[in-house]
Amino acid sequence: MAEPPDSSDLPTVSPGPRPGEAPAEAPPPLAAAPAFLGLEVLEETAPGAGGMGRVYRARDVSLDCIVAVKTVKEHLLTPEGRAFFKREARAAARLKHPNIVRIYGFNPDHAPPYYVMEFVEGRPLDEACTGKPIGVVVEILEKTARALAYANAKGVVHRDIKPSNILVDYHDEPHLTDFGLAEKWDEASLGGSDGEAAGAGTPLFLAPELYLAEPVVAPTADVFALGVTMYRLLTGRYPFTGRTLEEVRRAVLGGEPPLLQELNSAVPEPLQRICLKALERDLEARYASAQALADDLRRFREGREVFARPTRYEAELRGKLQNHVTEIKLWSEHRLIDVPEMDRLVRPYRKLLDAEFPWHDLARRFPWETAILRLGGWLVVVGTILWPYLYWPKLASYDRLLAVGAPTLLLNLVGWFFHRRKNRSTAFIFLSLGALLLPLFMGVLLTEQHWLRYPQSAARELAGEEAVKDVAVVEADARPVAAPVFLPTNMQLTVSVSTFVAYLLVLLGVTRVRAFVIWTGLGVYVLFTTVLLLLGLKEWLDANELAWTLVCYIALALEFLAVSKLLELRGQSDWAGSLYVFFPVPLAYCLTKLAQRGAMEWLGATGAWDEQSVDLWLMANGVVYLAAALWSSQARASHVRLWGDLFWLLVPASLLIPVDILWRATDHGLKLAMIGGKPFRTYEALSFLISVGFVVLGTRMRRYTLALSGLVGLAAFILLTTDLHFRKYLSWPLALTIAGGAAMAIAVLLVIAKARKRPQTLM
Repeated sequence: MAEPPDSSDLPTVSPGPRPGEAPAEAPPPLAAAPAFLGLEVLEETAPGAGGMGRVYRARDVSLDCIVAVKTVKEHLLTPEGRAFFKREARAAARLKHPNIVRIYGFNPDHAPPYYVMEFVEGRPLDEACTGKPIGVVVEILEKTARALAYANAKGVVHRDIKPSNILVDYHDEPHLTDFGLAEKWDEASLGGSDGEAAGAGTPLFLAPELYLAEPVVAPTADVFALGVTMYRLLTGRYPFTGRTLEEVRRAVLGGEPPLLQELNSAVPEPLQRICLKALERDLEARYASAQALADDLRRFREGREVFARPTRYEAELRGKLQNHVTEIKLWSEHRLIDVPEMDRLVRPYRKLLDAEFPWHDLARRFPWETAILRLGGWLVVVGTILWPYLYWPKLASYDRLLAVGAPTLLLNLVGWFFHRRKNRSTAFIFLSLGALLLPLFMGVLLTEQHWLRYPQSAARELAGEEAVKDVAVVEADARPVAAPVFLPTNMQLTVSVSTFVAYLLVLLGVTRVRAFVIWTGLGVYVLFTTVLLLLGLKEWLDANELAWTLVCYIALALEFLAVSKLLELRGQSDWAGSLYVFFPVPLAYCLTKLAQRGAMEWLGATGAWDEQSVDLWLMANGVVYLAAALWSSQARASHVRLWGDLFWLLVPASLLIPVDILWRATDHGLKLAMIGGKPFRTYEALSFLISVGFVVLGTRMRRYTLALSGLVGLAAFILLTTDLHFRKYLSWPLALTIAGGAAMAIAVLLVIAKARKRPQTLM
């Protein structure tokens, strides 16, 4: 990182209102200074500038020292005004910090009430920083942030941070003052305050969460206000402005301020990042504390890399990446590049554009916490699963419910808590873990309470005879008993997994996190399996009747294809891409397995891989894969083209390998001719044709894996053919070499002929 400049002057901040800013109110007429016991009032400081009080410079007669005296303005001498004044005095009195104005005494019964505090000989922050080097200004801001961090740690939120409430003495030491709006804060009270109190403050400096219907009063509000102050100092402008309070509110809640460097090119980029992070609208993206802000300011002053990564940068990056992706697509439309080349160029950008997976954001910001969360959450899940797996007989019925239910409930409650706090990353972790435990808890609940058992015959029940016996024991005893082992019935399994899928759909709809699509797809496959159990899947497996089961799963994979296409037609390609993954992978597996099981169950084969019926089925699958690959390569959706690469990889494996197997089995295929004393059969010829076809098709479509497979297949064909038919002919290798050289010569002549046909360019 480049060294931060230490001598660049800040722009002069005009004290008057700028266009779009709320004009300052005219100061009220001055009143005569009241008398205070033991104090000699010298003058009023900054007449009319105070929000709710007047500040006087006075001399303590007994100590012969200069102090400041603050009183309540006349029009605020109401019970509410006195309460605000008392709160300010008490809040400031709790704070003992060199950069916070100290309180010496308080007299609430005086008319008017007043308190005596440290007198700071200095100017407001914006005036004091005008013309100062950036290094000095940053040091002042850092000390202010540390003073704020101290106050927040003592349970005090200032809620009115602005330049006029930060006095800078002539040694460049800042002093926080005016705690009239300060509010006592702790973790238990986080989440709200009454609207009137939370909304109080200077509108241009209020954090977005203070403008909400249910305001959130927390130290992050002071961080935001200090960010506004920093923006004002560095650019001479407010980040959010408006002529009315409603305009300011809309700007704070939805506007984007100009980048600092757009207004003042002298602002170093790391300092811009720090300011933008302090101004984050999202609480979780903002600095978590004033201490964190101060630490980053310290890193900047010392020339080290700052930790700030504002979301504004990410939005800018996404915009630039999307523009580049659009340009690449235009290149493809103009035939400057073909579709495979476009996909190869776009794919790295897509990984960044689609990086909404919450783990991605968490891993970038909190690498150690990510590891701890992963390990801790997974230990909770595994530990909970161990109860029914190994320790079931040692627990009573309600102990079992507690052992599984408590972690499930806790994880989900914590997940929803973080979701409400807008912490997407942590919410996703806990909600995912809670969702994983939900079907287990439902299974335990249904089993222990003996609800919805509806047992089938022992041949159909996954748990077998034990599940049926358990039901008989319960019915005979006519009361719930603790089962010796965890044995849910097929119906209970189906209900448990249905609850899991339904809960995932709720999470998907509320959080809008696409990662839950993956969980939902897996849940649908598990639910489909439990439904097949109700229809007799266990009987089919016991009877070695797997073919129709595979057909059912192929139908489900096609359903995923249909749903993803429907989402794509509705303009939801991102969601369609996440769902599409559940089509090609299960389809490829089931078709490959069906080649063996279908031949066994429907064609009477033994299932050996060198049987003609099995290999012909595999070759038929290869034709299906080829059709799917050709279709996917022409698709408009990038996720379809991406998974089309899987089909391209399966094509040579499903065609060449079965053909070679059948070729080596000499009793398969028709005899076409006798060469070298041995028959030349159809599968041998087919191996040659398929290999050459792969080379041509792969080269034509720029699918080089297909072309390479064809070349390997051709080499295998030549080696086997040589061994079978031409081993005794010494001229055979020479003939191959001459044929290859002739082919290369023909290719060169064709290239020369095409070059001559091109129009000559004018010199």
